[in-house]
Amino acid sequence: MISTTRWFRSLCALGLVVLALAGPSVSVGATVLDRRKPVPRIVVVAIPNLGFDDVTPSAMPAFTHLAERGATAALSVKTIGRRTNRAGAYGTIGAGARAVAPNTAETSGRSVDERLPSGQTAGEEASTDSGSTVPDTAIVVPGLSTVTEANRGQHQGAVIGALGRALEAHRWTTGVVANHDGATDLDRVAALAVVRPFGHRGSGVVDSGSVDPSLTKVGPGQQRRTDGRVLADAVKNVLSNRALVVVEIGDVIWAEQERANPTERRTAVSTADRTLRQVGDLLGPSDLLIVLAPTAPGQQEQPTPFVMAGAGVARGTATSATTRRLGNVTLPDVSATILDRSGVAVPASMSGTPITVAPTTSSGIRRLADLRAETRETRFVDRSAGIFLVTLPIVFACWALLTLLAIVLPLGKAQQHARDVVRWFGLGIASVPIITYVVGGFTVRAWGQPLWSGVVWAVAAAVGLGVWFVRPPARGVVALSTTIWTVLVVDVALGGALQFATPLGNSPTVAGRFTGVGNNAFGLLAATTLVLAVGVWHGVTNHWPGLGALSAAGAVFAIALVVDGLASLGSDVGGVLTLGPVAALTLWSLSGRPLSGRRLVTAGLGTLAMLGVFTLIDLSRPESAQTHLGRLARGILHGNGFGEVAQRKFAASLDSFVASSLVWIVICTLLLVGFLWVLDREFLTMAMTRRHAPTLVTGAVALCVLGTALNDSGVMVGAMMATVFVPGAVHVLLSSPDEGL
Repeated sequence: MISTTRWFRSLCALGLVVLALAGPSVSVGATVLDRRKPVPRIVVVAIPNLGFDDVTPSAMPAFTHLAERGATAALSVKTIGRRTNRAGAYGTIGAGARAVAPNTAETSGRSVDERLPSGQTAGEEASTDSGSTVPDTAIVVPGLSTVTEANRGQHQGAVIGALGRALEAHRWTTGVVANHDGATDLDRVAALAVVRPFGHRGSGVVDSGSVDPSLTKVGPGQQRRTDGRVLADAVKNVLSNRALVVVEIGDVIWAEQERANPTERRTAVSTADRTLRQVGDLLGPSDLLIVLAPTAPGQQEQPTPFVMAGAGVARGTATSATTRRLGNVTLPDVSATILDRSGVAVPASMSGTPITVAPTTSSGIRRLADLRAETRETRFVDRSAGIFLVTLPIVFACWALLTLLAIVLPLGKAQQHARDVVRWFGLGIASVPIITYVVGGFTVRAWGQPLWSGVVWAVAAAVGLGVWFVRPPARGVVALSTTIWTVLVVDVALGGALQFATPLGNSPTVAGRFTGVGNNAFGLLAATTLVLAVGVWHGVTNHWPGLGALSAAGAVFAIALVVDGLASLGSDVGGVLTLGPVAALTLWSLSGRPLSGRRLVTAGLGTLAMLGVFTLIDLSRPESAQTHLGRLARGILHGNGFGEVAQRKFAASLDSFVASSLVWIVICTLLLVGFLWVLDREFLTMAMTRRHAPTLVTGAVALCVLGTALNDSGVMVGAMMATVFVPGAVHVLLSSPDEGL
């Protein structure tokens, strides 16, 4: 067996490796775009509901050609709510931050001479509202105020029309060419991407464009199609110098709405691609063309195709400081990129960051194929996550019930066997979350859902059995915690590949984060850090009592805090605010010093100081490479940002109690303790007499409470901690009382 001294030396070596990896910061390897001269014209072509399965060389040769000479990525279209609609997507682009908007006639663009229900024309109403005459070429959004109102209380900081307003301030013009009218309803919500407020009563305007029904025609089988020639002529009419034009091509979403068969969908995709080519032919080498799908295909929310080509754009893979992951960008990044390429400063209200490109020799066809495969993997993992997040609480609840019965029922000679089974069962549950991360290192889509679940639970059962055989039992818990802790620390230090697109990890569909320590992973990291720190202190104190043992335990906490909080690694604000105070409290408890109000204040101030250091390190990096920590600090310095972020995270934390099935893990834990208190209080009383029990229980409760309160995943963080703490405690407590650590 490895001696405690060698174990501690190995831990220190691991810490040095992590710090070495963190020193230069984990970079996605992207280079900034050529910004020596702003581009004169920018066109954004939106093809709603286009998916990567649609984008093949035969179906979309024009899109593929752009990919060959430009930059490709998967676009996360997450806005607000479970599903992104077109109005919300365009409103998000127009705000540069996640926004919500209703798909209505009021939020649609109108030509100035178009009659409104009030009897006035759109131009007359907007002119009356503002006191200024609306140009004849303008497009009016009469109900822009409804979008503004819809975003009040969403705590995303979205300023509707921020993109259009910033461009106008720098003498850029905006245009929109779009018509998605139905048989009885108006739908030209693409105008929300470039609209700006006009007047005081809620109207908005776009400088020019066309929303005329002539942009579309009826094709074979009475299916609606874009009239590519008419649309291209409309774009040509508004495409002047220093102009941003948003163009919507609706063929794919029309096919979905009409329940088209696969052949009809391919026809719609090909029609959209031909129209894309006609629009692209209008641009010169000094212009910028962005093509994206603002909404996902109808069957499932997922990342969508994105390509950017033109002046200053290298052939390669796109990314941004928002995602810090090659091949992934977000809707708010589109706004920041438009402003960046037009030579306009990005407003502080925008959460997106300019898109950058990592040059590559890989062909566009190859890059699109890779993105297609990754998106299919994401879809599979997202579906698997839904099943897994329901299964895990059910299994945990069954185990908690069996644990209660094994403790309180007089089973005679069978009682110890029952307790042994419960211990093994619990250790398997404790192993499951980290196994889902490890399995994420493989391409699992081809396995299918039953096999994936079978592999995860079978490996967990084997790991649980292996840990069960470790004697004394407490050492097995420490060994399991060490394994989980090491996997997480090493993975984050190497870029976090195991956390991306896994059921408990960072989902590109949810788009909460793309790199760093996710909230579920933090729950596991924090719980195992506490167990490991106490275990290390116990082992080292036999060789280096006092300060030496405390230093060893402190090293465990220090490594975890650096991995979790450093911007180039975990970049987890809530995690630092949670783990920092608990680290101080645990070390004071191990030292035998009583807690006091002064020490609690010191722990809080020390945590804030540590977070300040991490923030300064992030701010010292180039602005394009800063994480959300640096951007938040800059927002606070400019007088905004913190209040919205705090309210949003608090609201999300509260929502987790009703939105996440993992809440049942916490409920089952509380019920287990409650029933034991009523039915076998002596068992709990004796448990607290075990060595280190007060320190571990106090630390675990503090972690769960702070972790739930300070992270936007809320109760999910506490649930992940419980999957480690509760089975580990049961494993030790149901063993012989005289077995030490």
